[in-house]
Amino acid sequence: MIKRNPITTILFVVAIIAAFDVALMASGRRLLIGEEYIPETEGFGYIPPSEAKFECTYFTGRRKVHKSLSANQYDECPLIWSEN
Repeated sequence: MIKRNPITTILFVVAIIAAFDVALMASGRRLLIGEEYIPETEGFGYIPPSEAKFECTYFTGRRKVHKSLSANQYDECPLIWSEN
């Protein structure tokens, strides 16, 4: 059986995570980490179906970003979002 050094394993995992973060920042893309559907009947009174939306939470590599998307254009939040 091969003995593994725990410090080397931890450094390898940290390097993989850091490379993923740098790739997200360099590409300008965002990775979906959460979504919430806001139906047209929620809130104080009636909201027309045209105003139903998704509140999407994305990770950019540095921080969380919140984006509101219309339910008329999307049926869910895209897994990878790019502003371009």
